Amino acid sequence: MTELMLNEQVLGQLRAPQRNRYFYGKLLDVRQLEVEQTYGVTQRRLMNRLGLGSGVLCGLRLEPGERGLLVRPGVAIDGLGREITVPASYCVEDPAQPTDDNGRPVGDKVLDGPVTLYLCYTECAADPAPVLVGDCDSRNGFEPGVTVERFKLIVREGLPSRLPGLTDEECAALFPTPLPSQFDLRRATCSLLDHDCAPPDESCVALGVVRIDAAGAPAAVEMCEPRNTIYSNSRLFDLLACLAEMFAKCCAVTELRYVAGDAQRGKPGDRLPDPLQVRVVDHLNRPIGETDVTFHVQAGNGRVSDGATVADRVVVVSGPDGSAGAALELGPDPGPVSVEATLADGARVVFSAWITGERPPPVRPPVVVGLRPRPAEVIVVDDGDAGTAWAKEPMLRVAFDQEMDGGNLRAPDDWLRLWIVTPPGDAKTTLIQRFALGLADVGTGPDGFTATYTLDAPIIDLSPAAALVQIRARGTSIVSADPTAVLLDAEFAGSQIPDELLEKIWEMVEQRIPREVWDAMVDTGATLPKSGDGVPGGLFHAWFELVRELG
Repeated sequence: MTELMLNEQVLGQLRAPQRNRYFYGKLLDVRQLEVEQTYGVTQRRLMNRLGLGSGVLCGLRLEPGERGLLVRPGVAIDGLGREITVPASYCVEDPAQPTDDNGRPVGDKVLDGPVTLYLCYTECAADPAPVLVGDCDSRNGFEPGVTVERFKLIVREGLPSRLPGLTDEECAALFPTPLPSQFDLRRATCSLLDHDCAPPDESCVALGVVRIDAAGAPAAVEMCEPRNTIYSNSRLFDLLACLAEMFAKCCAVTELRYVAGDAQRGKPGDRLPDPLQVRVVDHLNRPIGETDVTFHVQAGNGRVSDGATVADRVVVVSGPDGSAGAALELGPDPGPVSVEATLADGARVVFSAWITGERPPPVRPPVVVGLRPRPAEVIVVDDGDAGTAWAKEPMLRVAFDQEMDGGNLRAPDDWLRLWIVTPPGDAKTTLIQRFALGLADVGTGPDGFTATYTLDAPIIDLSPAAALVQIRARGTSIVSADPTAVLLDAEFAGSQIPDELLEKIWEMVEQRIPREVWDAMVDTGATLPKSGDGVPGGLFHAWFELVRELG
């Protein structure tokens, strides 16, 4: 068995690595020196094969030349992890002639068809040196002193048996259409790309496919599709950064936020005093200017105006701060009016107004009359038998003084959010984590109309901590169930956290924030059973404490 065959056999198997262990007086003979060199070479090739894979690292372009096909200098890694270096341009004089695995001509030339050119690893003994100490096997006075890692080029008729990349079926398994509701991309990728440690059947590297014409000359060369290219980490990072930038430009979500103008009343023919105002923002809550916002009368009689035009529909361009607004002129017939503000991608905000000859008695907006756990309450978190029912099944219950819209209740993320805040200790910042809420039950009881939500993850390991709750009533995020759909009157200040900081927290999922948030979660003296200031809309915020045991 030759040294090359032995190397290929060793590289194709998983074996426990052996490296030299030196001690005083150890004889460094041929075997010991070979062990020293083999350890580093085989381990490097194993990491190449399993970490980088097989393919072209750089160069190795194929170019038709005057006498045949030129292979330009470059470096590749074969299927066994061995580096193959082509230090200078090499000419394949007759690319139409197939070869055997040693690069010798075999069979008939290819006419009017494709051939595939492969780069393979080979070794040659060189640099003869005198044998100073002979043995029974030594019959001459010289032996090769070095092994030169060289290459050979072989030509095979036809296309490669397998092209790089995923098949259409594999891509469909990773990105099914339509996307199942419980689809797990990580699990699908793990199952699809799972493989053993065996090397590929083909150790040579495909450099390209050459189309041979009827005269036996190379007519065209295709490199990108058949060859596998190995990119450096820095180049992959550049590609990811470019992809992220392109995604942010074309695929980021654009949102439309309510600002002011909802739930106004006026007499027939009046122009309402407050304009209907919205704000266009991106997924990071940054304002987006120069965006078309369409205001149109959806129901009832009335017209909207952008200041120059009065019609059923007007388009207003958002300003540098993302804001856009339109005035509403009421029609002649009493009744409700509905105006919708929309973006091209479907985002929308709905405004309502009322036309009446005589001002009707005001509709009492719904209010929050209870919260469980109560504001500033201390919850004992214990995963043992002594734990409270709340700790075993974390939930949040909101009670209203009247029935609320079911669609709003099933989508709490639009108006109700909960975060867990950990103690900062001596640090200047604290960690805040948002927990998703799922509707578990609705009902009517002594506390009023209640909606109960469960947390999407346990919180046992997060105590001691504090839970921050926000309710934001704006637009149509949370309205009553009666036909007038009156917006919740949510005003309630259960902490000392400033409004501008609460606005930033509303968009947070998990990050570190100033410890000011933790220090501001104190008992303000505000109590339920009633929120609100008599005007629909507003902000409700409260907190409760999570501890291991009562002090």
